[in-house]
Amino acid sequence: MHIALDIHSNLTAKVANFIINSNWALPAILEDKFPIIARKINQTIIHTGKDKLIWKTANDGVLTLKETYHHLNPTLGQTNWGKHIWSSCIPPSKSFTTWRLIQERVPTDENLKSRGCFLPSICDLCKKTEETSTHLFLHCPFAVLL
Repeated sequence: MHIALDIHSNLTAKVANFIINSNWALPAILEDKFPIIARKINQTIIHTGKDKLIWKTANDGVLTLKETYHHLNPTLGQTNWGKHIWSSCIPPSKSFTTWRLIQERVPTDENLKSRGCFLPSICDLCKKTEETSTHLFLHCPFAVLL
């Protein structure tokens, strides 16, 4: 609500103190001195259900085993790539290639081996090293030239 930091220490009341019969009952002094804050409070919908604990990082507020794991073992750079790569300004073919690369689904010799398909591996472009996603997109002389 963008309440000034210098008045935070004076704010000791609980929300329940300002609700009567499921309606806001703000003191007149609050509405007179801080009309913008009072308006924002009055626009906030009051839910009359029972209070419950919620998990802040979950969309639905439920603490699942997956949410617990991600909280205890955060990965660096964990990002919602979908919002970045599936965009109207990026051609779908490029988005799909990027998505496959992030999900380790590019059918390189390296990925085929990890799925039990054993074959000799060499980069088809430079013929110098094993075909891996990292090599194809970052280290191959043909990728470096582009």
